[in-house]
Amino acid sequence: MDVQAHGYSITVPDGWDARIQQGSAKDAITVQAATRALLPGDAGGWHTMQSMKPGDTFLQLDDLGPHPPDLPDIDSDWSYGALPLTIARKDLSDLYVNYLPSFLIRFYVIDKRALSLRGGFGSNPGDDQLSIANQVLSSLRITD
Repeated sequence: MDVQAHGYSITVPDGWDARIQQGSAKDAITVQAATRALLPGDAGGWHTMQSMKPGDTFLQLDDLGPHPPDLPDIDSDWSYGALPLTIARKDLSDLYVNYLPSFLIRFYVIDKRALSLRGGFGSNPGDDQLSIANQVLSSLRITD
């Protein structure tokens, strides 16, 4: 399935769900993809992640808009990046969300935009699950 909106596009495999949304012009543009149905009205993805089962994957990219000058230079949580984004096993933690065994959050500046990437896994992901998540991330495009 291919989804395009708000200057982004993403392709997900059969059996996945995806959407690109923006509540208002002041809200972040949100790109979500998951191995299960995305719950209506769940812009933050938290309800979808709470309903995940072992083997499920959830990905969310938030475009927070133009970044402050030199953001990665003054805040070590941020780094300059480029597409495609990838998830490595070292990016995963069990400390962020108590109902998920594996979660990640990363912050990037790409094309002068401040972006946050979150991912949740319903179980500790195997290499195949990480590979498919990275395949989905590799399809992400900024189209404007």
